[in-house]
Amino acid sequence: VAAAPSPSAGRVRVNEFLWKSTDGAPGPDGKSSDWIELYNPGDEAVEMGGWSILDADMLGNNYPGFTFAEGTQLAPHSFMVLMADDTPSDHLVPDSLGLTHVPFKLGKEDGVFLRDANGSSVDWIVYSAETAAGGPPSLR
Repeated sequence: VAAAPSPSAGRVRVNEFLWKSTDGAPGPDGKSSDWIELYNPGDEAVEMGGWSILDADMLGNNYPGFTFAEGTQLAPHSFMVLMADDTPSDHLVPDSLGLTHVPFKLGKEDGVFLRDANGSSVDWIVYSAETAAGGPPSLR
């Protein structure tokens, strides 16, 4: 597993993800969705307006990402779950269950990249099918 350097205290991080969901919350097609969990370990809320989360494969191909709407905040010591179910969306719009959907799915060999409003890398994780060999396809 290629892992990102630990973000500085108080920085949002890609905390956990599931790339091969079989029992998660259903996406718009009624099937279980992949998901990405972000975590704010800091003592202050983080304004995430203009931040983006991107999907890239092991070949370096980037796919359509997701940009957080202005005013989106992640409270201190809180989590945000993004359903990676390929739902078209151009801003943060929780569904009736309070889940946010992003316009991409996670593959078995992929990367998830979190960038701030200036485009600087905040956190990332790269994984392959072997990452979870013999275990669940979820990492934290």
